[in-house]
Amino acid sequence: MLFIVILFSITNGASAQQSLPEIEKSILTYCKRIHSLKLNLIPENAKTIEDSSRYLSNQLLEYLKEVCIQYPELLTYDFKGISTENGFSYPVSSDKKFRIYSLMNDFSLVQYKTNSGVKIEVLNDGPVDTNKHDSASVWHYTHIHDYSLKNGAVIYLASGESSRQPPMIESMLSTFSIEGDTLTKEIPFFNKKEKLLTHLQVLYRFSDVPTDTVIGNGHFGIKRHFPDFIFSPDKKKLFVPFVFKHATATNGKPIYKFFVYKFNGDQLILNKRNIDIIVF
Repeated sequence: MLFIVILFSITNGASAQQSLPEIEKSILTYCKRIHSLKLNLIPENAKTIEDSSRYLSNQLLEYLKEVCIQYPELLTYDFKGISTENGFSYPVSSDKKFRIYSLMNDFSLVQYKTNSGVKIEVLNDGPVDTNKHDSASVWHYTHIHDYSLKNGAVIYLASGESSRQPPMIESMLSTFSIEGDTLTKEIPFFNKKEKLLTHLQVLYRFSDVPTDTVIGNGHFGIKRHFPDFIFSPDKKKLFVPFVFKHATATNGKPIYKFFVYKFNGDQLILNKRNIDIIVF
């Protein structure tokens, strides 16, 4: 198994001195190989592909755990060579104190700045069996939105997705905060009038999402309009999609219904229960 030998040399190199571009290149090498395996582009049987993918995912996680501590400047590094098309994302907060490295269906690792330096924490370390309907979700975080509260604290909202079978998509907004030297999770931040929520989660089927027939590279295909959490430019309003199966198309554009939350300086409070938005 040639790839094990190759990645072994990369992993051993983590303890040696590396530049940030070299670290980025190593991460990209892992991501491309894992992505190729998941797409079954390697002429191996399914069991070997699954085992190989898990092995490489674990190696990538261990590599990230090491370099994120050894090179705290990765927290603010501007990754340019890693495409999210490989299933790997690395969103960072606007204050550059909170970052998540996330590999789709495999793991998420947080790198964050505390009073005593940069620390890390693994949120989940799958991979998950996406063929099981009741399998636990491994969130693939793609965006971070930070909110400064009246008391000086900062809440980080991480938005992500998780897919499972039968064809389902889950969208999640998770809450985090850095308190001294500690990363705090599941913070009551969403006020739904009758109760406080630590996260927002939406579950829907592919069949509930409107589609367009599109032509690309000479081939017909299907483009789905997946609704997502929408933040106003000033982040004072959050739009949370719901009732996907009732979405209709007007003038070729799908219409979705949204809950509307408004920020009052301390929480996001549910304001309106029914608003239509055309998603372009």
